[in-house]
This record gives sequence, structure tokens and C-alpha cells, in this order.
Amino acid sequence: MPSNKPAPARTGASASGGGPGHPEGLEARETAAHALHRVNQQGAWSNVLIEQELARNRLAGPDRSFYVLLVRGCLERQEALDWALGFHVRRPLAGLDPWPRELLRLGAFQLLFTSVPAFAAVDTTVTLARRLAGRPSSGLINAVLRRLAESRDSLPWPDPFSDPLGYLSTRESHPRWLVERWIERFGEREAAALCVANNSAPGTTIRVNTMRTTRAALAAELEAAGFAVSEGQHAPEALHVTGGPSLRRAPGYDEGLFIIQDEASMLAARAVAPRAGERIIDACAAPGGKTTHMAALADDQAQLLAVDVNPAKLSQVRSRASRLGLRSITTLEADARNLGAIVKTAADAVLLDAPCSGLGVIRRRPELRWRRKPADLEVLASRQLELLHGVTSAVRSDGRLVYSVCSFEPEETADVLVDFLASPAGRGWDLEVVPRTLLPHVDGTDGFFIATLRRLPQPR
Repeated sequence: MPSNKPAPARTGASASGGGPGHPEGLEARETAAHALHRVNQQGAWSNVLIEQELARNRLAGPDRSFYVLLVRGCLERQEALDWALGFHVRRPLAGLDPWPRELLRLGAFQLLFTSVPAFAAVDTTVTLARRLAGRPSSGLINAVLRRLAESRDSLPWPDPFSDPLGYLSTRESHPRWLVERWIERFGEREAAALCVANNSAPGTTIRVNTMRTTRAALAAELEAAGFAVSEGQHAPEALHVTGGPSLRRAPGYDEGLFIIQDEASMLAARAVAPRAGERIIDACAAPGGKTTHMAALADDQAQLLAVDVNPAKLSQVRSRASRLGLRSITTLEADARNLGAIVKTAADAVLLDAPCSGLGVIRRRPELRWRRKPADLEVLASRQLELLHGVTSAVRSDGRLVYSVCSFEPEETADVLVDFLASPAGRGWDLEVVPRTLLPHVDGTDGFFIATLRRLPQPR
């Protein structure tokens, strides 16, 4: 466990974020405040809002990264911010109106976790309060943030050695129930590493469309455009990309030379081992990253059926396939729980990337940690087991079934497999290889679970 310093290190932003003399800094802060309000009050996803805002190109230069830092940071550190603010707000923070609460967090994040000067953090937040929350609220925010600025180096953070659970749930800002189960399963040191990884920017990984280019050729093209590029560690189609303009304006994007996708997701498609001439079903296909990857792995010579219950999301699959130039994919609107009854011809392989808690992608969706509850895992595991039973009869004798989720919680991973294999339908299946679990702090990917099963030959 790390040492318990009086307060978290203030890194990640400089005074260029702006004070009164930096109006562009104020715009970044106001844009971030609106995004936080939408996430916490309307259920929006921060990664989607960030992507949309950067694509609009309204923020320039350092303000773009400052905006991302503020949105992600306030969500990642929400528990720590509320805890620190609680020493200076006379009533529970949850009882405040939404705008004052979001602005207090915005100011507190700058004071506690960035190098923005205290006067700039306080003054710009008060200016925003007058615009967004009214003058009475601006007075409260001014008083609270000034007191926090004075006390920030002497805050009594929980001790990591005598109270590791309190330390990680507060200072590393994760729900207590989640930290508790990770400490029990992984131990204190590894649980701490996982929390730290969840609060680290994940970076961007792309999958090269090998139907149209090579990894080396695309890397050279992106480097010429100002990106820093390195090869992925787990999938031969992967490139890690930093810097440069928006990837959606990068060379090769419109031409379908790549798709943005994490390496863990690539490994799920690779586990299917698709081959030319095979009939393959992606049972929960949207938005199509794994579907298009399987098509490319089979040289666009397999019969790929992308199934999803949401017609709007199926249109995303078709759009991606079109941009990548893939012709072997057809789509079907259907509930995968009924797949065996719907599909007339059994498939050589089925990928079931099941809906899950998403607790493996907290570093990409930091607000997700606050939206999930312990009871969700049991509900989701029941649905995942239903889906497994629903897709099995769509697989031919001696065919393959890959089960994956972007979670590493036992209820959604090993426990689902155990329950399935113990059922009458599951007795006709074998685990082909030992399931693989990927962890953000170990593998540098999203948290993921991948299991490959093979259907035992059926008697004629």
C-alpha cells in the first residue's frame, strides 16, 4: 500500500488551465460542468460526451486536455471530493441542488488533484456558479472552496495500513462494497493497484483493418500525421495511439483502415478462431467491433450473422462493416435467448459477448462505479445464464462457443460457466481451454473474461 501523505498529489494540469486572465480556461471548465451535470443528473456516459465534444472542435490547444481531465477526474475522484468537501459544508452534499454540488466538486478537484493555483480554481468556479447556479449559491461555493484551499494539506485521509478499506474507498474513490470484495479476492496490494489503474487514463487502442492495410503501414501513416504509435501487447492487429488530432479525423479513418477497440475485445474475437467458409454468429453483436474483427480474421470469406435485440444498434454494425469494406456480414434483429429456435442452420461457432456489469471498463466509464450495486451482479448473472442456454442449440455438433464479458467478477464469469456446465444442456459441452481473465492493472487492457467451449459430438 502507498504511504499516507496529508493529501493526494496535485498533478495533471497546470495554471494554463486558466484563471481570470485565461478566458479559454473558463470555457473548458463550463463545458466540463455541463458534461458532469448530464452524467450525474441525466444518466449520460462521460466517454460519449467527451468524444462528442472533442469532435465539435470548439475547445483548442490545452483546453481540450483540460476539459477531459476535469470531466474524468471529477467522476473518478467523486468519493474523495465529497469526503473532503464534507468538512466544510454544513449539510450533506447529497442534499444540495445539483448545480452547486457539481460546481463544488469541480472546484475541489482542481484544488486537490491538479496544480491549478488555488485562486484560479476558486475564482473561476465562483464565476461559473453565478452563471449556472445563481448568486446565493456562488457565495456558498466561494466560502467552501476557500476553506478547502486552506485545509487541503492537512486533511485526515484514512491510513492505508490500519484502514486499507477506508483508504482505498475514500482516497482512491471506489464504492466500499467493491473495494471490500477486491481486497478479499486479490489482497490489499493488488486491490490498491486495481483501483489506481481504474483512475488512470486508459489511452487509445486501435485495431488495424488487415483487409486493407498492415500494422506497419498504418503506424507509419499515423506517425507522419503527428501521432505517437506503439504496437499492442496482446493482439497482432493492435496499435496504441497518443497525441495528434482526433482519430476520427486521422489519415485512414474514413477509408476504413482502422477501428477504435481495446485489445481485450480483440482477444474475444480471436478466441472464436473464425475461418473462411464457416458460418459464425455474433449473438449480442452491437456495436460491431468483434463482428467486424471476426470477418477480417476469416478474410471476409465466412458467413457472419450479427444478432442484436436493438435495431438502432444493429445499424451501427452495418455502418462499421460498410466503412471497413466488409461484405460477409448480415444482421438479424432478435433476442439471443431464443437464438436456437430462430436460426435454421447451426453455426460452426457462436460468440456470446453477454451484457454485463461492465466493471472491467471503469477506467473508460468512471461513473459506472457509482451506478452499480451489489444486487446487480446476481440479476446480470441470471440473464447471462439464460443467454448461454439460448444460444447453445444454434451451435453444430463439435462446434465452438465463446463466452465473454467485460467484467472479472466471479458471479458473471466462472460462476456462470459452472452453473451452465452443471445443467442438463451444459453436460454436452467441454471447456476447450482454461478461461482467460484480463485485469487492467496486470494486462493493461480492459477487464475481461473469455471462455471457449466446444460442443461434444452428437450421436447420429
